[in-house]
Amino acid sequence: MRLRRMLPLVSLVSLLAMATAAVAFIEVPERSRLEIPRAGWEDEGLWIRPVETAGLAKSPLLGDFTARYGGDWWLSRNAVTGSLHRVYGSGFQFAGAIADEAAAESAAREFIGANASLFGATNTDLEAAAMQSAPGKWAAHFDQTVDGITVVGGRVHVVFTEGGRLFAFGSDVYPDVEAKLGGTRPALSADEAIAIAGVDVGFVNGSDEVKHQELVILPTREARGEMLDLVYHLAWRIDLFPQNPYGYWSTYVDAKSGEILWRENLIRSVDFVGHVQSDVEWDGYCDGETADWPVDGMRISISGVGTTYAGENGNFTLTYGGTGSATITASFIGQFVNVDRYTGTNASHSGTITAGTPYTIDWSQANSIYSERDCFSYLNKQHRWLKALDPSFTGMDYEMPCSVERTDLYCPGNAWYDYNGINFCVSSASYGNTGRMSDVLFHEYGHGITHRMYNSTSIPNSTIHEGNSDIASFVLTRESRLGLGFYLNNCTSGIRNADNTLVYPDDVTGDGHTDGQILSGFMWDSWEALLATYPQATADSVLHYAWHFGRKLGLPTSLPDQVYWTFVGDDNDGDLANGTPHHAMFCVGATNHGFDCPEVLGPVFVTHTPVESQPSTTQPTAITATITSTAAPINAGACRVYYKINGGSMQNVGMSGVGGDDYTGYIPAQSAGNLVQYYVYGQDNDGNSATSP
Repeated sequence: MRLRRMLPLVSLVSLLAMATAAVAFIEVPERSRLEIPRAGWEDEGLWIRPVETAGLAKSPLLGDFTARYGGDWWLSRNAVTGSLHRVYGSGFQFAGAIADEAAAESAAREFIGANASLFGATNTDLEAAAMQSAPGKWAAHFDQTVDGITVVGGRVHVVFTEGGRLFAFGSDVYPDVEAKLGGTRPALSADEAIAIAGVDVGFVNGSDEVKHQELVILPTREARGEMLDLVYHLAWRIDLFPQNPYGYWSTYVDAKSGEILWRENLIRSVDFVGHVQSDVEWDGYCDGETADWPVDGMRISISGVGTTYAGENGNFTLTYGGTGSATITASFIGQFVNVDRYTGTNASHSGTITAGTPYTIDWSQANSIYSERDCFSYLNKQHRWLKALDPSFTGMDYEMPCSVERTDLYCPGNAWYDYNGINFCVSSASYGNTGRMSDVLFHEYGHGITHRMYNSTSIPNSTIHEGNSDIASFVLTRESRLGLGFYLNNCTSGIRNADNTLVYPDDVTGDGHTDGQILSGFMWDSWEALLATYPQATADSVLHYAWHFGRKLGLPTSLPDQVYWTFVGDDNDGDLANGTPHHAMFCVGATNHGFDCPEVLGPVFVTHTPVESQPSTTQPTAITATITSTAAPINAGACRVYYKINGGSMQNVGMSGVGGDDYTGYIPAQSAGNLVQYYVYGQDNDGNSATSP
């Protein structure tokens, strides 16, 4: 955990030692050269401006809202559109029970219709985009449209409990689109736009594939003197899948002038290098082989009888009412994974099985290769984990292609998700086999989860994709380093690290792989804060739940938004004003990486003046805080100081009352030059809690 209260001892330790070097993945120069940035665009999270609580009541819009519905509310404003990007608070009962998507949409539209001025849009301007559910909650999302044409990035959301309590909403609706657009009739046809989009990317009509074509309205920001003004373009979005240069190119062509306004490659790749040094199983070649690991999910076919699938323990049963023998066949194909060797022949098994006699299929180097076995085992594990977390999520319930031993396209030293399957490169003299590292496979599968969750190839951006894929890896490996074995014969260094000190927005670079570490860092530090309070199984469960259901509900498109939606995912009563069950822990991760936490009206308050240095290496450091609660007496036995030394494991010491509402805990004396990171945790007898910072 990287806590923001640093305690250098004797003298200030240079914070430069804490800076995380950005280790970029191997770029594909040809791919980068073809990309065209969207005019005036940057990280959308930078455009969100919080409004202080004192200013909330002064807002005419929110003044009428609070007068009508009551409660305590906070908001953030989109500085580009001027809209109320995020409004959340104590909530109020608005609708009846919400049991399905239709009820969620109906309740949201009723609220939007009654409060159109808050959204800058009416229901006729909005098209239902997604009705997202999580246990106990529903989030309704709508796209902004003009004459039925989608405005890229124009969105509205409303969040309810399943009981109909409304506690959050927001709008990113673009203003004055129809007036500024100049009509919705294109001068170019879709075929003409395809021809323009395909020139630079080498698209071959008739052999390469057109994945998507749609008429949209694309906002850009263009210079008007010293200011950047919003300009709206009627544009064709054309998604092409050429083979040379290989890519999934999404191009926005001005539907009136034919100008290319924006082009990006939607292939989500990670570039890994490493060294294959031994047999591999869990968690990668660096850990050696685990023998006789049960194979989950493999398709088993018995001639004349039928087909079944092995269970989690590797066992399979196919009901048969007779006796005798039959031919049994199997390969690395299951309900949710289909492994294919790009080079060589796919492994297969054939034998004779006798009814009533147990039969063992034993995959080894004698009949298969590591990347086949590893890909199949890793991805079935990840799919099973996902279904246990959220049985209602069916986006990954298909036979996903897993292509291993590739030698083409981005290889060697790479891996990528192509919006249908995942691909891994064979080893070479310099690079390891990327199909033999579980964290790489978990990462690429994570791109698939994000794609299917958003049901879109245009959102979210690369930073959200990469950050969430890194999280999808570490929640299974419990390892902050991604890509162990990246360096030849080096199984201690990875390519990226979720245990980092990167801060938003200061450390934003524009590179999705690098910036995604800010998001993974938030989640990693939150997990460590949870681990300091709960058993590992509980900490895991809380993190997985808030991460998955928060982003499923919110479909966030910026880093600050995903942090916010994590708190929404954690909430259990439709009232963000009173905090969430694990607000204190997620707030540690948020503040460590430069994000705001949803403001809480108590009931526990921790006030603490940071200790900046310690003059002695022989005496402990006193950490004193004022801890109060408006709900119940303070539980002194639960109040603690959590700290770590030089980035090590989290430790804690108890606090004792020293008079009034003040409590003190002592961090043991440290050697000169040690870097101590700490925070104070307070709790009352009702279990309410807070931290500082």
